[in-house]
Amino acid sequence: MKSAFVDSNVLLYAADGRPAEADKAAAARQLLAQGSFCLSVQVINEFTAVATHPRKLGMSREDAVLYCECWTQEYEVHPLTVVHLEMARTWFLPGTLSWWDSLILASANLAGCEQLYSEDLHSGAVYGQVKVINPFPA
Repeated sequence: MKSAFVDSNVLLYAADGRPAEADKAAAARQLLAQGSFCLSVQVINEFTAVATHPRKLGMSREDAVLYCECWTQEYEVHPLTVVHLEMARTWFLPGTLSWWDSLILASANLAGCEQLYSEDLHSGAVYGQVKVINPFPA
């Protein structure tokens, strides 16, 4: 079975200690403990930016770096290349997805993943060979 790709929102919930997000945090931690996943440099960058933002998670830079080091050792991390940019246009140009979501879809496809865990895209939608799964069903 091929690895699944994980979006930054899964990592953010896994690191979130706020009581209001306890259910999603538990679900994210359980998911990450279950398998071998792929990430991209973009996902790590998004995690770091949101995690350290004072009005988001407000995490210290040191703690954010520790999470990133753990995940980059645990999971397969893919770089962004010009090929990713070219593929992202497929989903960006029609105007239905953001550039960032389009890049994540390109990364998941180019990594050979068949699943993308994300709450930011429509669960069940298929982009290329990748099916989106929301790990936080309502």
